[in-house]
Amino acid sequence: MLPPEIAGSAGVPPASTKCGRDARAPFFDPFAETEVTEHKLPHWTQLDCHCFVTWRLDDAMPREKLDEWKQERDAWLSHHPKPWNDEVTREYYRLFSQRLDEWLDAGHGSCVLREPHIRKIITDALAHFDGQRYVLASYVVMPNHVHVLFQTKEGYNLGDILHAWKSFTSKAINKALNSTGTLWQPEYWDRLIRNEDHLAAGLAYIQKNPAKAGLGSNAFTHWSAGVSPASTNCARPARAPFLERRAGRSFP
Repeated sequence: MLPPEIAGSAGVPPASTKCGRDARAPFFDPFAETEVTEHKLPHWTQLDCHCFVTWRLDDAMPREKLDEWKQERDAWLSHHPKPWNDEVTREYYRLFSQRLDEWLDAGHGSCVLREPHIRKIITDALAHFDGQRYVLASYVVMPNHVHVLFQTKEGYNLGDILHAWKSFTSKAINKALNSTGTLWQPEYWDRLIRNEDHLAAGLAYIQKNPAKAGLGSNAFTHWSAGVSPASTNCARPARAPFLERRAGRSFP
């Protein structure tokens, strides 16, 4: 199973092993209790930890490109056994995660989220339980995908929150468009945030994503709670992004 930084693509690059983790919540603690669930991608959940998630419209990725990507990734993985150092992790990000991000930003598919009234359905859903089930830090709704950086609250896990967002918005958007069928791709990409620098990188990615994709001001919705983390100077070596075998659970 791949570690959360490299399981897929979540926009923000992986945290460097040259910068140690900040042991204070809301950052990922490799020694704390962690829930790992799997479907096609592994998903890591930890209470009070900031998480960067991305989900996309079902038609946002051309099937032929995805098939090609998977074949190339499988071949690359067979020649790069774990554990990985920083250099290999960055190579994976450049060859595979970054390419998926670029395809999303290219604007494939129906791009129904380009319409302001459709984006409002999503932003209203995100705001509905803000402060109750989670605490939003920032989000951007792009024409064919959504990035959200948020912190879960006690009693609510990442998978349930994402399911609620996607289920409600799928029904509401299909109704608004007078359409039926699958709206969202079943999976989502997530990355647990490891320290203040990693958080700052996630916030910056969300803010800059529309300009990077060349979007006009009416084609996206960006919101931020104004989180402005200080830079973290790390004095000691870190285990992240590689974890140890602990409590009978297998980590990379």
